[in-house]
Amino acid sequence: MNPRPRLLLALMALACFASVAGALFAQHRLDMQPCPWCILQRILFLLIGTVAGLAALLPEAAGAARLSRRLSGGLMLLLALAGMLISQRSSYAD
Repeated sequence: MNPRPRLLLALMALACFASVAGALFAQHRLDMQPCPWCILQRILFLLIGTVAGLAALLPEAAGAARLSRRLSGGLMLLLALAGMLISQRSSYAD
């Protein structure tokens, strides 16, 4: 059993949730109001973090767990690409 993928997925989930926590801190404590695109990016970060966290909890086994990890990786990739497009769109909105 290789603990490295689980650790990386858990760190990815932690980084996503910490990013959203930092954005919420800036919003509520520093009075930096987000634009609608920024709110959508926060939602995508929460979704990526949730998928990464669930993938980190999958048992280490051949077959179904491997397929589930690949599907979750594909889903995280699609969510990340959506975040890149939204980021690009919000850059041009200003």
